[in-house]
Amino acid sequence: GSIPVVKGEHVDQGQRLGSVGHTGDAQGDHLHFEVWQGPWYDGGHAVDPLPYLQAWQPWSPVRAI
Repeated sequence: GSIPVVKGEHVDQGQRLGSVGHTGDAQGDHLHFEVWQGPWYDGGHAVDPLPYLQAWQPWSPVRAI
């Protein structure tokens, strides 16, 4: 149910990028958020998204609570 985006693509504030639910073996509704280096599951690997979020925060018009 996710809406795919690609590196460098502009996304608007409030734009829907995915859905929250419980699929597979999940217990209860949740949002699974990942940042990947390289192809998803085909030779790539997940990376810690915190540095990306911290770099984004200072210039973003959206402020974390």
